[in-house]
Amino acid sequence: MDREILDFVVRNRPDWMVEAAKFLHHAGDDMVLVPLALALLVVGMVAGRRTAATVAPAVSMVLTVVVVGLAKSVFGRGRPPEAGRLVEVTSASMPSGHAAYAAAIAGVVWVLLSGHPRRAALRVLAVAVAACAALARLVLGVHWPSDVVAGAVVGAVVGTWVARVAVQRLQSQG
Repeated sequence: MDREILDFVVRNRPDWMVEAAKFLHHAGDDMVLVPLALALLVVGMVAGRRTAATVAPAVSMVLTVVVVGLAKSVFGRGRPPEAGRLVEVTSASMPSGHAAYAAAIAGVVWVLLSGHPRRAALRVLAVAVAACAALARLVLGVHWPSDVVAGAVVGAVVGTWVARVAVQRLQSQG
């Protein structure tokens, strides 16, 4: 079923979707997101803001990068055929790191904003962006659908877990 879904997406990808997917390919890379999350952590700590919102994104990104790297080395799954790929990729395919990173941030946002009914739209937006990042991997032809699902699950689990632990720890301290 992986092949059929990917073939359908590759055959039917409009130019606007390809351009959006390429943007998400660059913006959602761990080489962008991890330094950004760490910079936000440093800025928050320097400003004296030791909150779950300061700590959870950085911790979840670093942990997700580690889990994805380990999983890629364990599974060692090959990428889809080069003929359908629109960007260059070098690592193993399972799980999708981009889908995992986006889902991790969405998981953090989901947990941190769960007590704020007025911010429900932001929670939905975070999940929608993560879904678009995952779909982008198929549009670019660089992942099998099951890689994307696995990455999204990994990221969502790590992000929500880290955010919940951060909220609990920081509330108990203070």
